[in-house]
Amino acid sequence: MYNQKEFDISLPELNYLKNSKLVSQIGLKCKDFSQDSIGYWITNNHQEEKNALSVTLYGQIAKKSPNSPSGVRPIIKCKNMDNLIQNSKLKLTNNNIPIIEFGTWYSSKSCQLQNPTNLKFTNRCYPIGERKIGLEFEKKGKKYVWYNDKIYPLIPIKWYFDEENNLLLSVNSLFYALRKTKSKEFDLEKILKNQVLPLIIDSENKKNSNQTIETQINELLQKQKKLENEISELLSKNKIKTKTLYKNH
Repeated sequence: MYNQKEFDISLPELNYLKNSKLVSQIGLKCKDFSQDSIGYWITNNHQEEKNALSVTLYGQIAKKSPNSPSGVRPIIKCKNMDNLIQNSKLKLTNNNIPIIEFGTWYSSKSCQLQNPTNLKFTNRCYPIGERKIGLEFEKKGKKYVWYNDKIYPLIPIKWYFDEENNLLLSVNSLFYALRKTKSKEFDLEKILKNQVLPLIIDSENKKNSNQTIETQINELLQKQKKLENEISELLSKNKIKTKTLYKNH
């Protein structure tokens, strides 16, 4: 089980994007879950009140009004990154870039469910832009987000593993949002830490918990099969048929 206190989430820093070997390989461009090119917010730790920094959909760094929307492509750091990477089954792309799946998020493409009744809503809410939320529900073991009368399936989040800097960079932009509102009621960095990170950690813990239960069930079934085989061998050696054994009892 992962502890949220061991994680930190943030927007990519300008210096990181300029100096990372991983970023020099993959480039600055980013896509959303629909594979559409999208700009995204970054930070330089010296944010101006009137302008923030972003990467445009063409892969250029530019100033942008914090009151206009852009993509959210987070970075995650973890105290025990080695353990996370080991548990997440790291894979390599065709260009030998390491990628893992960690946590789930809603797809940017809506879907339709046959007979969408008896939906089991959970207590989980996903940020959609500013002051908007999507409600998570479950149907036949699969999870979705309901927003504005549309249904979005939850899918795994893919992350680039930057071994040099020991961090994860989201492959895709997760959602679209302002950087800050003029009234400062909406602060993207607080949304990341207080809403996005807990959702990611919780979904990963639940996935691991389900896998643990499945593993235990499989182990018990294997033991059962082994016992059945041993009993069968004993009966065969003693030339005792199962029916005869039951009659004697």
